[in-house]
Parts: sequence; C-alpha cells; structure tokens
Amino acid sequence: MNFQFRVIIFVSFLFSGLLAVGQIDKAVQWEQSIVPAGPYEEGQTVSLIFKAKIDAGFHVYSSVPPKDWPNLGTTFELDETTAGLSLSGRLKEEGGNPETSYDDIYETDITIFHDEITFIQDITLEAGTAQLDGYLRYQICDDSRC
Repeated sequence: MNFQFRVIIFVSFLFSGLLAVGQIDKAVQWEQSIVPAGPYEEGQTVSLIFKAKIDAGFHVYSSVPPKDWPNLGTTFELDETTAGLSLSGRLKEEGGNPETSYDDIYETDITIFHDEITFIQDITLEAGTAQLDGYLRYQICDDSRC
C-alpha cells in the first residue's frame, strides 16, 4: 500500500521575555525535509529533518535539556490533529559544534549551538493516509536577550 500524508510543521520560538521580539525573529533560518522522499509504506519510519542556520552572535539551545530545566531545550511535538503516525524516539541532534558551559542564570550546565545545527525527529507511518501537524519549538538568544 502506498502512503500519502499531509505535512504541516510550525517552527516557533520561545522567549524568556518580550524584549526586542521583532529584532531576533529572523536570527535563525530553517530548512525542513523528509527523508527518504516518498512513496511511503505502512510501518515505514521516516525522518523529519530541521536544519538551522544561526546568525552570528546568536545561539539555539540543545534538544537535551538540563535535568532541572526540561522546558529549556529544543523540542518537537505533535498536534492533536495528527493522525496515522507516531513519534519514534526523541528529537536528535546532528552536526554543529555544541558548546556546554555553566550558566549562572540557570545554575547548571547548558548546551547551545552557534552557526548551525540539524535536528532529526523519526516518525513511524501507521495508516494508508496520515496527517502530520507538529511544532518544532526552540529558544534563540544572544548575549543580551532571548
């Protein structure tokens, strides 16, 4: 059976505050893809690929948050309108140059990425027709604001 599915992915970012919102909303540019390209079969696992190019001076938080701060990291979540598929594992990171250091504000070690990073979310297709509605959430900051 061939698989058909509709994909709606929203890329959003979270703020610690509302300072200078309009000036940092373009500090990261995203490209999305699905690998492999179709056609798809029931039971097949495919990868959603999110490639980020991050402007100089900015950073994006890792998808592996510190133990005490589960909402700080980059996440991928399915919307309730999703049908015929499920997440396979957690959001993974590939490439980039992770920088882990102690953060005085959060009082724990934090991992961030500068320049670029690729996030990968595997999904398993479970029905002949599937609808994927989801959200990639991330936080982008520079030295003075998020």
